[in-house]
Amino acid sequence: MPFAEANLSIATHALHYGTGAFGGLRGVPDPRNPRQVLLFRLDKHCQRLSKSAGLINYDLPADKIQAIITDFVQKNKPTQSFYIRPFVYTSGLGIAPRLHNIEKDFFVYGLELGDYLSPDGVTCRISSWCRQEDRSLPLRGKISGAYITSSLAKTEAVESGFDEAILLNSQGKVSEASGMNIFIVRNGELITPGYEQDILEGITRDSILTLARDLGIKTVERPVDKSELFYCR
Repeated sequence: MPFAEANLSIATHALHYGTGAFGGLRGVPDPRNPRQVLLFRLDKHCQRLSKSAGLINYDLPADKIQAIITDFVQKNKPTQSFYIRPFVYTSGLGIAPRLHNIEKDFFVYGLELGDYLSPDGVTCRISSWCRQEDRSLPLRGKISGAYITSSLAKTEAVESGFDEAILLNSQGKVSEASGMNIFIVRNGELITPGYEQDILEGITRDSILTLARDLGIKTVERPVDKSELFYCR
């Protein structure tokens, strides 16, 4: 439907309680054949969103998500680099915070989008905000309510003169940035915090690790100290 007609009630449950989960994937028209569109690891994004939906008590199979996104792209016929945002959420209008006995729904929208951050490099600061723990909410999924911490960290960074924030976890180890995983290079090794550091299991992160291994670059997944950020290459 036209973007302007895609309206939700101000009483929507997910708006008040953050009881939603989303995905985000890139797409680009194939430079070799403009009639084709390349979607970055669509299968993996749909699988993760399906699992995230399960965390809010919503049964939404990955193959159904994939079919809807594919249909969405075919109907919109993008001509520029773009971003797709699929979103599952509690769409009922009840006021009690809960995941049971409440309607769920799913939508997809997209927009043209170039570089998220400057390809020439960014400035970062350590955030005063701490990354949540997996024991407080399921960090394996992209739960919408969890992104208040990312929002606080990003605004703190920008308003203090930086481009991006780096969040530490409750143990004081490097976790991730406001909306991306973190890698460092030390002594010829590509190092990134492991899953036990309260990170999102990033699909782009997995892609980088896979490419590095294929290229013969040694990769290490382990805890990263704050001071290591000042010693890495």
